[in-house]
Amino acid sequence: MVCALVCIIVGFALRVGGLRLYGLILVLTCTLKLVTIDMFDFDPIARVGALIAGGVICFVISALYSFTVKRLKEEGK
Repeated sequence: MVCALVCIIVGFALRVGGLRLYGLILVLTCTLKLVTIDMFDFDPIARVGALIAGGVICFVISALYSFTVKRLKEEGK
């Protein structure tokens, strides 16, 4: 997840869309791995907590990404 976050931040800093997309794909991959593989041995309460944490992380990344893209478009005008 840290690598994905770094890719997204560097992609915005250098204005490279491909790097941002790569970071988002990494986030999706990490989240799918969490849901399918990592939580297999968890008890039900830990599964719920992990799913909530994964959802919050994805929501925050999505909100920041949307806000930053919107701001970059406004600066480009």
